[in-house]
Amino acid sequence: MLLVVNLVEAVLPGAFPAWMRVEMLFIAAMMAALAATSFRAHRNSPGGRR
Repeated sequence: MLLVVNLVEAVLPGAFPAWMRVEMLFIAAMMAALAATSFRAHRNSPGGRR
């Protein structure tokens, strides 16, 4: 959910300075990468398959 909030805030015109928008996009990208890695690790673990 926080990922979506960061993306929405980053695209709002004139709401935040450019450096803050870049930071929000970077954090959103890191969160997406962590979520994908976690999902893959869970799916590939022996306990993750049911």
